[in-house]
Amino acid sequence: MARKKYRRRSHTKKSPLDALADASILLSVFLVLSFFWMQKHVFPTLSLFIHDNFTIIIWVTISIVLLIFLYVFRKFIFKNIRSNEVNLISEDQMFSDLILEIKEFQPLKRYSSELPYQTELAWYLKRNFKWLAIEVTRNDTRPDIVVEDIAIEIKWPTTSKDLHTIADKIIRYLKHYDKLIVVLFSLEVNEKEYREWKGNVLEAFAHSSERLEIIEL
Repeated sequence: MARKKYRRRSHTKKSPLDALADASILLSVFLVLSFFWMQKHVFPTLSLFIHDNFTIIIWVTISIVLLIFLYVFRKFIFKNIRSNEVNLISEDQMFSDLILEIKEFQPLKRYSSELPYQTELAWYLKRNFKWLAIEVTRNDTRPDIVVEDIAIEIKWPTTSKDLHTIADKIIRYLKHYDKLIVVLFSLEVNEKEYREWKGNVLEAFAHSSERLEIIEL
């Protein structure tokens, strides 16, 4: 099934449309100064006319510039805004899509350390979540993977001791991130103990049930 690709629009690099808007302002200034220059040097015979109608000329010039800008806005900027609105998605939907992606993830092989799982999962998710980051430090937290305000914590292998560590991390991460996905590789806990642990965690965070997901792979 095809997945949506999420892209973040840059807010730092000036686009050609921004440059065009700046050029429109410069053009209006140039035209106003040109009228002053023409009044004195180019069209001396029309100086009286320009003097008498200077306000009208200024307004006509500004109107022309505004019409050009509105045309550009309608043709290019508005079109881009509408196309971006189609791709905009709520964080809840992004959270759901991330969960689906992770549940479908299959490592190429069984690894002997946690880092390859983290790296491979990150590359897998980055296909559709282009601004994914790895090990972002935020206050006293450092999740393995971060997508916007969604933290993803990976654990390999998952032993009884690790389950208690994960519970502590959930508390800290949900203080600094809106949502959290915990991905557990290679469960080395008997099923009864794990189900009891997961049930207790979900019950403890029932008030944050829409912000937390635990996935076993």
